[in-house]
Amino acid sequence: MPFTPNEIKNKEFSRVKNGLEPTEVANFWSN
Repeated sequence: MPFTPNEIKNKEFSRVKNGLEPTEVANFWSN
């Protein structure tokens, strides 16, 4: 079953957030 855009975005975020500071993660969610 193909991923929905939300699932892809969540997977990308989960991978990327490992390299971000907590404040950057908070800023990501604020946008």
